[in-house]
Amino acid sequence: MYIVERRWGERRRERGERRGGREREKTRERREMYIVEREGEREKKSERGREEEREESETRERESPVFGEM
Repeated sequence: MYIVERRWGERRRERGERRGGREREKTRERREMYIVEREGEREKKSERGREEEREESETRERESPVFGEM
């Protein structure tokens, strides 16, 4: 899931510069969906190894262009 979102984000950034407003609206919706999915993922894993998941998600957020461009 993460890799797909990341690739989509890079492609979408290029498109957003060319097309402008409407594309940015879609971006906002997509980002919300992405964050909600991540939260669901975290809940599932919280039973086993909370610390590991927290470290993993912090690393992902730092590397992810989706979070980086806010």
